[in-house]
Amino acid sequence: MRGERAAAYSPRISAIEPARLQSQYSQNITLTLAHSPAEEAGLLKGDAVLTIDGKPPFTLGLMEIYRMFKQEGREFRLEVRRKNKQSLEIKLKTRRLI
Repeated sequence: MRGERAAAYSPRISAIEPARLQSQYSQNITLTLAHSPAEEAGLLKGDAVLTIDGKPPFTLGLMEIYRMFKQEGREFRLEVRRKNKQSLEIKLKTRRLI
């Protein structure tokens, strides 16, 4: 639970939580912050993140994902599935918001 709470308050990217409906192997975006790297990359609430740099999120865990996205200036390749089942590859570059 602590990892989920930490990810939900990350000022860097967006909030993620384990997907319950889409797949047990993905993470769902629960919100994106205005003017954040997630919003600029095109991530939307409800998107299911299937891979981060080719790795399924469940193999990383929420705390590891939080630490990865907290690193400034990193670029990640996300495989995402939209609610309408459209699959996308999104490049996300992290940066400091404040």
